[in-house]
Amino acid sequence: MSEERPIILELDCATGIQTERPMTDEEYEHYQAMQERNAVQQAELQAQLEKEQADKASGRAKLAALGLTDDEITAMIGAEPPEGETAIGASVSA
Repeated sequence: MSEERPIILELDCATGIQTERPMTDEEYEHYQAMQERNAVQQAELQAQLEKEQADKASGRAKLAALGLTDDEITAMIGAEPPEGETAIGASVSA
């Protein structure tokens, strides 16, 4: 069974004619490589965000173990972002 390829829409600006066609082999290979590269980058970003959250939680716990109150910790390093969000507001899902 052949795979269904994304459709390319070509527009001839001089004539206004639109043409739809499936991707060529070369275009499809490039498209797949970009999709794979994007998936790797997304996984790396997710891992980095999760590590940053874990490091921040670990740091807060260590400061609390030294006897600092939550208010003192917040004054030093800022408030914790809401559950499931990063410091910049992006949602983090496991």
